[in-house]
Amino acid sequence: MNVDPKLELRPDLPIQVSFDFNINPGNHVEIGQYDPKADVFTCIHEIHGPRMSIRSAMEECVGIPAGWGVQEIQIFGDASGKSQSAATAESCYDMIVARLVRANLRFRLKVPAANPPIRQRLDAFNEALRDMDGKAHFLVHPRCQKLLADFKNQKTDADGMPDESNIDLGHAAAAEGYRVHYQRPLWKVIARTMPQKAAGRIITGTG
Repeated sequence: MNVDPKLELRPDLPIQVSFDFNINPGNHVEIGQYDPKADVFTCIHEIHGPRMSIRSAMEECVGIPAGWGVQEIQIFGDASGKSQSAATAESCYDMIVARLVRANLRFRLKVPAANPPIRQRLDAFNEALRDMDGKAHFLVHPRCQKLLADFKNQKTDADGMPDESNIDLGHAAAAEGYRVHYQRPLWKVIARTMPQKAAGRIITGTG
């Protein structure tokens, strides 16, 4: 229901790039868009390699989608990436910004000061995958194998939190979870839909 091989980047929407930062098994980058009118996210490209560095990921990143010189690039991801490395005095986002500037691309960082609680991120992402009416608000191209593997194989523990015992799972989904929660947190979905659902229960007329 969430997989669509016909997905392509649209020229009328910003390109959105989400990050989850890891030395091992390597950084994960997901590339897609969000259509606020249709209320649909897409994930169309994916970048990952064993112990892939941010610099290596960004070199692949700027070479993938057509239209990067036209559309605004919006950056989402793990807020912990703002912390500077003791070895280089650079943060992950410093390196991302430096590469985008060097490529002469228009971009905007959409990273909060701190990550949302994990439960809130999971709830927002799960609701986007399929809402209470069975509608999907998140579509993924089948080439995004790491993300699809997370959907299929990552389990939850007794408290409903992600099982992180397998280091190869969960990173692509976390990256996209940050993007979804930033733009479509569950409280915003509820606030938007409750007046509509309440209106359907109003009984008019004289009794």
